[in-house]
Amino acid sequence: MEDGNTTGSILVAMGDPNTETPALTADRPIATADQDLFNRQTYVHSLADALCHADAEHGLVIGINGPWGSGKTSLKNLLIEEMLTTQSQGSEAHFIEFEPWMFSGSGRLVSLMFSQIAQDLHPKREMANRNAAKAARAAGKITEFGDAYGDEIDEVLDLVPMPGFKTVTKKTLKAFGLVAQASNPQSDDIDKLAQRREKLKKNLKKTKSRIIVFIDDLDRLMDDEIIDMLRAVKAVGDLPNMTYVLLYDRDALTNSLDKTCHGKGDEFLEKIIQVPIGMPEPPRDIIQKIIREKISSLPGIQYNEQYIYTKAYAACVQSFLKTPRDANRFYNEFRLRYTVMHGDVEVADLLAITSLQIFRPDMHRWIFNHKTLLCSPVANRVYFQGREDQEKHRAEQLKNALTEFDQDSRNILSSLFPFVEAALKGNWSCASVQGGEPERSLCCKEHFDSYFRLSLDEGVLHESQYRHFLLTDPLDDSEADDEHMTMFNDRFFPAKAATYLSGEKIDRLSAVINYCLKCDQQQSFNDGTTIRIISAIINGVNRSRDRIPLVSALVDTLVKSDSPTAMLCTAFLAYRIDSGLGSEVSQMQLFRYYPGIRIPLHTQQPADWETLLTALKLKLTSRTDFSAQMMVISYLLTDCLKAIIQLFNHDDDQLAALHTFSAVVNEQEFALYAASVFIEEHEDGYAVNLPILEHMVPRETFTRAVEHYINQGSFLDIAPDNRMALAAYAVIIEKGDYSDQISKQDATAVIQDWINRTQQAQETQKTQNK
Repeated sequence: MEDGNTTGSILVAMGDPNTETPALTADRPIATADQDLFNRQTYVHSLADALCHADAEHGLVIGINGPWGSGKTSLKNLLIEEMLTTQSQGSEAHFIEFEPWMFSGSGRLVSLMFSQIAQDLHPKREMANRNAAKAARAAGKITEFGDAYGDEIDEVLDLVPMPGFKTVTKKTLKAFGLVAQASNPQSDDIDKLAQRREKLKKNLKKTKSRIIVFIDDLDRLMDDEIIDMLRAVKAVGDLPNMTYVLLYDRDALTNSLDKTCHGKGDEFLEKIIQVPIGMPEPPRDIIQKIIREKISSLPGIQYNEQYIYTKAYAACVQSFLKTPRDANRFYNEFRLRYTVMHGDVEVADLLAITSLQIFRPDMHRWIFNHKTLLCSPVANRVYFQGREDQEKHRAEQLKNALTEFDQDSRNILSSLFPFVEAALKGNWSCASVQGGEPERSLCCKEHFDSYFRLSLDEGVLHESQYRHFLLTDPLDDSEADDEHMTMFNDRFFPAKAATYLSGEKIDRLSAVINYCLKCDQQQSFNDGTTIRIISAIINGVNRSRDRIPLVSALVDTLVKSDSPTAMLCTAFLAYRIDSGLGSEVSQMQLFRYYPGIRIPLHTQQPADWETLLTALKLKLTSRTDFSAQMMVISYLLTDCLKAIIQLFNHDDDQLAALHTFSAVVNEQEFALYAASVFIEEHEDGYAVNLPILEHMVPRETFTRAVEHYINQGSFLDIAPDNRMALAAYAVIIEKGDYSDQISKQDATAVIQDWINRTQQAQETQKTQNK
């Protein structure tokens, strides 16, 4: 960065404590041309030449105008460096740097300016000791020409001039000192100021040297001090061979002048400045390039990362970085935030919200105060059916709230919050954020507050926790504790598993999956979380890579596992592969609550996939001694049993697989859901494969299971479609024989009886609880 020197280094606040990140960038002006990143050499050379050779017979006042942070002080340093080079080639000029804001509040700015001119014209101080003089002034060690000036000036003139530097005459040097003395408000000689000014003017006419006075940061002064300095410059602006170069922000300066010039500050300034010059605007593309290089120096961010192509980066960052100071302020703030939060936020969103805090604090505050409106749960039409009216009402509220903003502000909000774009356009397809995505986006209500508090909400996990679980945790054989179970059940965990295990981490894969199977088994109801993890890992493999090694490792882990959960995963994965290979057997769409596998299996090594499918089917039909049985969520158990029917063509294979499943699932659960699988619904009633049904679910076992659910008052928890199939089997048991099919009327009558008895059981339980 143009004004970018660094100050030490800072350690990352979270994650690896030994990780060192780039230091903050200090907002300092550059001193030499070799530090210039904006290719201003030609401009500086032309301006320096103009300053050295402009007609200054009657004095000259030049104004260099640029906004704060545009590099005015850097430009001044480049000009002096260039003019020093010219001076060494024979030019006669003296350069004085006066920074009035350092003396603000002293009440003696004009006197001090002439004092400094006199000091800096000292032949031994001029140029050679310029930096030392600056340091002394910064430390408050200022030698002023006051009443003792006459004694000091004689000492000055006795010094030997330095080779290569021009000097002014003794009379001229003394005249400057006397003007400084007379312009001091506390001096008794203030009435002689005009007389001494005329004497100085005569001496300056005789000198062959040009004196150029740079007055920097004029706009930092108090309002009354600004007017005093400009009046002084006006009063001495016609001194021969004197050039004053004022550096300021015109808007800030005229705003201050308006208060003392009856609102005509701009006109007042025009009377002072004879040659106004605008600062050359730094090329935006160079500023953007530099800031991207700085951002990419942070751990985990690449130079061409996708954030630079997002609408949020264009609307919230690029549009505001206009000056080197803007870039420095932005980088320093972002760097601090990223150091603390780098694993728990999205880079693009953090860049955007950081930029708004600096450059649009009003917008930043508005976003913070409107989380509920902006973070709509809308993902797409599939996910918010049944809530459409509610979301439309919220969209109208948001649209009304946005009427106070101009188009640029709306674009900023739309770039960060899909619901804003949807509300403005009335097009729900714009709200394309998926609720289950792993990204910790600003538009997700779970992560919104993190961007404002530099911390995470309770219950939201740090990236370091995912990384530890998936890559370094020993995952011992003991039962999963609460911390591991919380991680396992986090909705982002499958996607994080894909991120860390879909690459070259096959050696770690088996340990993680085995531990996940254990976690699933500890659930009160197994809802197939490991299935989602396996799907995410397979889908997370880059499309250009061969998935076979990774899927082979997964299959090998499932085949060798004695976990009951492994049977659920085996049935799921076998069905997905069978469907992907285009099997005519897999006609029914199952596992609709679980992710698909996005692999065109029939075009990618089909023989290898067939081998994997064979291994999975063998696992399903091989009886294994399981350590325990488990409760399985109804829709998952039903789909697994139906998948077995589709995967195996022969009754013997179906029965073998079903027997294997019966050993891992609660007996009563298996009885009810297996019964529903073997009963097919037709237009007029239900058809039953009675031999297989009775073999898998004996009548006594079935009746006992139904009575258990009724007496527990939980029969209504069974899905309605399953209830009707079960009722058909109950009709067969009641009649004692089965010849054709069971009518829906007979099944409905049984269902109504079961419902009545279940409700009675529930009432009894309520009475007992009271």
